[in-house]
Amino acid sequence: MAPLAVLTGILLLMIPVALLSSSFSVLDRAAYDRLRVGEPQPAVDARLPVFTRDGPPDGAPPLPRGQRCVYYSTDVLAADAYRLCFAHGRLTGKAVVGDGPEE
Repeated sequence: MAPLAVLTGILLLMIPVALLSSSFSVLDRAAYDRLRVGEPQPAVDARLPVFTRDGPPDGAPPLPRGQRCVYYSTDVLAADAYRLCFAHGRLTGKAVVGDGPEE
């Protein structure tokens, strides 16, 4: 019985932590729309949330070759994400990826 109680306690603590950490990786739609491919990465980074998602959402396409991509949530509980890709110090691509609702 004690292991079940410990597991329940951990789960009850993890739910608010997961929601809170998700909220820090949400990129506002207006901020996403203002990002322009070709912008220097430092200028883009200055307008992004402090945290990124842990990884790509389900259904995200493979990474573009030679690019480093980061993912930001479109909403706290969203299944899709904004993918921003960089190469040579510039934003090289941006897209909404994942199994979320179509736009």
